Amino acid sequence: MRGIRPALATAVLAAAAATVMPAHAAASRTLYFDNQGTTGSTGCTPDYVLTKSKATGTACGTLTVGYMGAGTSISKIPPGTPAFAKDTYNALASATKFKLDAKRAITGTVYLAVVPLIGLTAGPAATPDEQGGPAGATVTVIVNGVKVGSASGSAVAAPNSTVAIPVSLKAPASLNGKVVKSVSVEVAYTGGAGVTTVTYSGSSASSLSFPTR
Repeated sequence: MRGIRPALATAVLAAAAATVMPAHAAASRTLYFDNQGTTGSTGCTPDYVLTKSKATGTACGTLTVGYMGAGTSISKIPPGTPAFAKDTYNALASATKFKLDAKRAITGTVYLAVVPLIGLTAGPAATPDEQGGPAGATVTVIVNGVKVGSASGSAVAAPNSTVAIPVSLKAPASLNGKVVKSVSVEVAYTGGAGVTTVTYSGSSASSLSFPTR
């Protein structure tokens, strides 16, 4: 029996260690959608980016929206312009340079809001910040120039709410372990009540999580 006791002791210690030591959480890099545009003499010039932190404030000091992807301030919306059907968000250099784990999926949610083309900002007749209505888009993720995949969604949003497009995409094996030098996310609007935009703040802050090694 004496020869069995050391083995039993080792097994007991191993089991105790397994219960005490927590498993390491899977690492990831979260990129947030933002508009770091600037205000000029002719209105807002949008700058759609992906950053490591949530957006703060409002770009250009005013509500910046996209008319079917126009990506410009309300006063500059060109209705019915097909060329503005897509907005592209590019990761800032500070948000890249991580190793991608292609064995796990890129996940996240892109939120769409429908805002009034013309609205009142005060008083009992004030227009909701998000008027609601139908909205939809196809979200395409590109890493190091390689298309990872696309996710689409559409729904009808209630006033002051958003449409959520869940994203879950598996990167090709060729990107596994590669240092990410560039990330682009294309948001191609597929419908809406008129003025549709990606949202950046609060509980509807659009973001994607990239698994890392």
